[in-house]
Amino acid sequence: MTEPPRATVVHPYADFSGPGFVATESRAPVVFLNAGRVSLLSQAAADQRRVVLVTDELCQLSPAFAEVWREAGAGWVVRSAGGLREGFSGRRLDTVGEVFTAAPLYRVDDLDLGYLRPVPFTAVEVSAVVSLRHRPRDTTVLGAPLTRLAELTTGAPPQLWGAHEPAGNPWDRDQLTGFLRELMPGPGLVVASSPAFSATLTAQRTSEGVEEITQVTASLGLPDEAEFERRRAELVGFLGELADTSMPLVGLLLARAGRQDLLVPPLLQAPPTPLALLIGPPAVRSMRIGVDTMVERFDALPVGRPRIPGLLFSLGTLGENTWIRLDEILAAVGTDQVNEALGLSRRHTLSTAGGTIPPNPPATSAAPVDLSVDPSEGVPGAQQP
Repeated sequence: MTEPPRATVVHPYADFSGPGFVATESRAPVVFLNAGRVSLLSQAAADQRRVVLVTDELCQLSPAFAEVWREAGAGWVVRSAGGLREGFSGRRLDTVGEVFTAAPLYRVDDLDLGYLRPVPFTAVEVSAVVSLRHRPRDTTVLGAPLTRLAELTTGAPPQLWGAHEPAGNPWDRDQLTGFLRELMPGPGLVVASSPAFSATLTAQRTSEGVEEITQVTASLGLPDEAEFERRRAELVGFLGELADTSMPLVGLLLARAGRQDLLVPPLLQAPPTPLALLIGPPAVRSMRIGVDTMVERFDALPVGRPRIPGLLFSLGTLGENTWIRLDEILAAVGTDQVNEALGLSRRHTLSTAGGTIPPNPPATSAAPVDLSVDPSEGVPGAQQP
């Protein structure tokens, strides 16, 4: 067997390298977003390389690690008895570096059979992506959506926050905001956690203000149908309330049959079901979305100020094919435009068969959309969510 070349990126977590990438290996039962891996991502990016994690089949990822790793364009390769496969999609690979060049899945034969082993269903997982814009004021305090989502899913605010996992600081929005303010104008990221709750918060200053993106994964346990519908209504209502108290850019809510521990295994998982979509006032205005048309065609609910409304789409519930409805809405307003303008990864709005997502989808070619809003038309409360 040919020995892989040593890593050209000098870093404690770099084990070997190839054309355009550096690999880090782990045999830990769970891979977390620790300081070393965050540092490796940063250093490899500065060296214009991508990072790939190489593990065995027993390794699982924390939700925060999986989210940040994929957002950074990093890869995951699993060594199994059958050879190599892409950890998120199960695609067979001949080499580690192929994780960045392999074509999307088209045939069942492209899947490693080990990826198809059943995953026990132990909880209903909900996930949310919420993007807000704040005015750059000293009174701006970040973390309101994250706090509220924790309260709605676990009954209490997050317990801990930090720059990486394991988070070690007691939850404090003022301290969190001060930490991220020190990193501006560039982007800064923190993680937050509680039992059955994991989240990341990214913030940076732009020409339009301070933009805050919250991504949450949480367990609802095993609610019966009536209880789930009550929880779903509360979460959808939360998206609508954002336009009354802040300046949301986008909100997306999904649910699926998942795991109580929220860990991401190298196995096929149940696909997510979109529950609700919020398109905030800046996007409705700048993309010239016809509010009356959306209300008539998709039963959208105008939210926020009548002069600059957002649009809330309740898509359905678990067991329904809500991807069709979401696809129709995005097609009507322009999927690539929404993703480009609102900072969503393409995979957030990509309907997939069998829950698999092609690794490293091509970049969108949509032109940037101006999401600026006249300050004289700002939403009350936007300065302090």
